[in-house]
Amino acid sequence: MSAQGELARETARDAVHTARTLGAEEAEAYASVDHTWSARARRETVTRIRHSDSCGVGLRVVSGGAIGYAYTSLAQPGAPSLTLRSLAEQALGTATVTRPVTSTVGGSVLPAPDGAVTPVPGLHSPELARWDPRRATATVATINEAARSVAGVADVPRIHYGLEHAVTAVANSHGVDACSEGALHYAWAEVLCTGDGRTQAGSDATWSRELVELPAGEVGLHAARAALASRGARAAPTGTFPVVIAPAAAVNLLDRMELMLSGELVRKGRSLIAGEGERLGSQVLTVIDDPRLPGGLASRPFDAEGLPSRTRRLIDRGVVTGVLYDSRSAADAGAAETANAVRSSYRALPRPGSSNLFIQPGETSRVELERSLGDGLVVEEILGLHGTNPASGRFSVSVRGYWVEGGQRAWPVTDTALAGSYRRLWSGIQDVGSDLEFRPGRGGCGSPSLLVDALAVSGTAGREGSR
Repeated sequence: MSAQGELARETARDAVHTARTLGAEEAEAYASVDHTWSARARRETVTRIRHSDSCGVGLRVVSGGAIGYAYTSLAQPGAPSLTLRSLAEQALGTATVTRPVTSTVGGSVLPAPDGAVTPVPGLHSPELARWDPRRATATVATINEAARSVAGVADVPRIHYGLEHAVTAVANSHGVDACSEGALHYAWAEVLCTGDGRTQAGSDATWSRELVELPAGEVGLHAARAALASRGARAAPTGTFPVVIAPAAAVNLLDRMELMLSGELVRKGRSLIAGEGERLGSQVLTVIDDPRLPGGLASRPFDAEGLPSRTRRLIDRGVVTGVLYDSRSAADAGAAETANAVRSSYRALPRPGSSNLFIQPGETSRVELERSLGDGLVVEEILGLHGTNPASGRFSVSVRGYWVEGGQRAWPVTDTALAGSYRRLWSGIQDVGSDLEFRPGRGGCGSPSLLVDALAVSGTAGREGSR
């Protein structure tokens, strides 16, 4: 553990001790330190380098059976006692104006330790946690050179290279005491090409938690080829057709599914999922939440309440076998906690959430899935999914991709909408690809390609059909 990690852990412990000294019945502190660096470039020229630090501690207390919360920013880990005293007084003050909780676990509001916290391999490289401007400029130059080597590319307007380093510590008055550290670096590029009087864009990204040279050349080539493949795009036919949803698009669908798997929303009837034991999807659909995935995007040895993380199968061959709880939503539901608490930062209270939520891959290749379409749609990108209501699960989104005829790609698709519901989507999955990909986002979701038997496609390609 680095010096910053030890200071963050000490800050969390001291905050809990201070709150208890001032009369809190229970107390929990969440301390975090985040360092981010990013380089932005146009073509091969770096136009901006930004560095930001965020450091602070949030304190949750129980007083008079009610929960109070307060947080404070810190210049660096290791808060002076006067700052922690003021923080504890604020948290205790908020408890006086909130209602006492009505559900507890074993008579306690905050969680007790549940086994030992064990490390997750591949989360932190001390060497990677240091910003190297030479690595940034070299990555940018390689992406630009690779992209512009492809005939037909007009411009490389945006290239990003970044590094994130995070330290998290959680402690509470029941003996929870955990600390972890992680770092990753990433690269992303957007490439433009022109044709048919229109400008088409393509993008690609990569990341790693190891101090290795990122495959920057591949990012540039893939982004360029994606842009070129979109030339001549037009709308798909209107009708009901089989659909292959590529990993990048499927990840967006799964990311929204996290809300529907929230135990809090399930209990309140605000999710399309009624509860465990319900059949939601086809036999080939299995969804896993795995915060212990070595080197995973959202991997962590403990959740946002300091409880040891665990791998959970939430949907098994189409049947819901688990939902996501933090300690409060579990107590309200009369269920066992599942170590699925997440926080957006030290400023926020925990909520149920996922870490590396993914659809278990199958054995069929992407090419074989597309061949099995006959006539249908391949969806590469989904736009507008954020407005989906988790209670109904219905969606109507804009999509981009390819139209397939006779199992072969016929033309690139744009100006097309896809409509349906999550229940219809999951139950209609006929096959799952072998091409599992994890994408950056709220919970580091991952998915292979999905073959769905029929969804409503709306375009203006000049002919209509159904299947």
